[in-house]
Amino acid sequence: VNLGVAYGRRLRGDPEENLERAVQAFRTARTLFEPHLPFDAALCDLNLAAAYGERIRGLSRENMCDAITAARRARSYFEACDDHTLWRTASLTLASLLVRQPPISSPSAQDPSEGNVEEGLALLRTLIDASVPALDRASAMVALAGALCSKTARPSPEVAQTDTQALQCEALLREAAGLFETHGRL
Repeated sequence: VNLGVAYGRRLRGDPEENLERAVQAFRTARTLFEPHLPFDAALCDLNLAAAYGERIRGLSRENMCDAITAARRARSYFEACDDHTLWRTASLTLASLLVRQPPISSPSAQDPSEGNVEEGLALLRTLIDASVPALDRASAMVALAGALCSKTARPSPEVAQTDTQALQCEALLREAAGLFETHGRL
């Protein structure tokens, strides 16, 4: 797992190759951990979700599907073992992946990223409304504002963003900035 994290953060070398090595390290670690160390396997899934979400190689749609699948596995495990902190992290990761606009090329009928924008928006709203730590709430606000202000959250490209939606995005970002500033992260 540490090797995957190191490659994912590596500044030297080819970023695409570094990310591939990170993905491979997380896959290998997950395979080794899965049967006997499910908590560690879930941590690998969380890291895999992030790595697949940023992956350059391969088909974008397949990478997004793999990212969403890994995030769902991690979230499910952390919920089952009642780890609220990692459940929130996995939920935010999953929601952020779900609200991304799926790539237009290479459509697939079994794509788990297809049509899940509303699920992602609902999950972000749940995290904002829940009694969660301020920084988790602020992170969810930033993700929700980004999703609402992007084409992802619109029903079709022809629908213009309304003034109300723009104001809602601005309000979310201002509140999130206040939370980050208050808690020393800005």
